[in-house]
Amino acid sequence: MRSYYSKENLQELPQTPGVYQYFDLTGNIIYIGKANNLRKRITSYFQKKHADLKTQNLVERIQRIKIIRVFNEFEAILLESELIRKHKPKYNLISRDDRHYNYISITKETFPRILLKRKSGDYGPFPSSRIARDILRLVRSITPFCTQNPSIKTPCFYSHINLCNPCPAYINKQSGELFEGLSQTYKQNIHKARILLSGKVDKLKKLLQIEMKNCVKKENFENAAYFRDRIVNLDYLVNNYHTAYEFINNPDLITQTSLKEHKELLKILNKYYTQLKLLKKIAKALISNIQGKNAVGSMVTFIEGQPAKQLYRKFRIRFLETPNDVEMLKEVFKRRLKHSEWFYPDL
Repeated sequence: MRSYYSKENLQELPQTPGVYQYFDLTGNIIYIGKANNLRKRITSYFQKKHADLKTQNLVERIQRIKIIRVFNEFEAILLESELIRKHKPKYNLISRDDRHYNYISITKETFPRILLKRKSGDYGPFPSSRIARDILRLVRSITPFCTQNPSIKTPCFYSHINLCNPCPAYINKQSGELFEGLSQTYKQNIHKARILLSGKVDKLKKLLQIEMKNCVKKENFENAAYFRDRIVNLDYLVNNYHTAYEFINNPDLITQTSLKEHKELLKILNKYYTQLKLLKKIAKALISNIQGKNAVGSMVTFIEGQPAKQLYRKFRIRFLETPNDVEMLKEVFKRRLKHSEWFYPDL
């Protein structure tokens, strides 16, 4: 997959997370951004005339676009931050809130808060407050923490949606063993946040797994489910986590990893399907129904390891109204194979 694009071939951009760099006529990087969907984000710049003069001037100067694909949003944020810090593009600097960089800081209070600071802090610098806020939003989905002024006596808004749990305002209303237990829980949350902000993802995952297993042993299944959900969030956020420097040193890391995985999968499958030579295009079907009623078959397609959403298909199951996934899948595959114009997958 190519790394450089122009305004004329934007539809070839992948619909995957990554970082994009805009170059002007002289070859200088003028803007760097990140996206969960590179094609959608980049094409949005060119689909209308922007009321914001700065953005319109930027779009008019774009001559070439470079992308670096990553595995997830967290990697995209960190890579964007590092590239902005390295190249200092003109239009990123214009967007800065003021002349100072942003830091993430953990206060030294009884119940530490995690806040954004100017000039200095524990983690950073980040080239914009937006990048720092994005990182904190993702960290908070893994381990809750508080940002509320400690002088406020009522639990904060985030405590109602489990993003601050337990809230220091609630802890301070308790006493004895309950106060001590909740205090310890909150401080452990801050410790986990430090681990994640330091990029020690594997260490944090092991810590969450230990806590989940301890809850299971005590038959505290509600808390076990809480830690399980945090592990799921962490896996989703930083699955196969790679540092910003890995992508900078090797912009084709995604492609190389995908090729390696394809070779390994092909080697496994060749034990059973000796005629299988390629795995460029893979299709997968899934059945969904309510006790056999309103059954639907969904088929997704991946090309070279990337989702090809224009090839996704949905089938209403016609011949069954009782639960039977195998027969429903048979119907989906039979109907799909009648459409040679869709091109057949390798697997």
